[in-house]
Amino acid sequence: MLACGCSQSPVGPAASEARIREQLSIPAETPIKDLGVVELSAKVPRQVSLGPGSDCLITPAVLADGTLQLNLASETKTADGKLLRSHSLINLHSGQQCVVSIDGQLVVMTPKLKAE
Repeated sequence: MLACGCSQSPVGPAASEARIREQLSIPAETPIKDLGVVELSAKVPRQVSLGPGSDCLITPAVLADGTLQLNLASETKTADGKLLRSHSLINLHSGQQCVVSIDGQLVVMTPKLKAE
């Protein structure tokens, strides 16, 4: 599942989660991780934690038309010690909120490219 769209700043984490759940018809039992604004530098990987035993490496690139392309690679350790790996590629504009499903949870973030 992938959803991207413009958004205004939410009023607190609970309001943000409620708004996202309503907009995308997400059931209450589906876990959501809101990373908020994630500052990125072009071609510089950034690792973010998605919770215990779960990390995501975000590698941004700026395309010729100015669009931001995010390469998301995640690893999550299961209870039995196995690693689940996933990969996503997203194109959007800097400052545009997106929601992506990673290893069974929805990850919400607003990537913002730092000025060079």
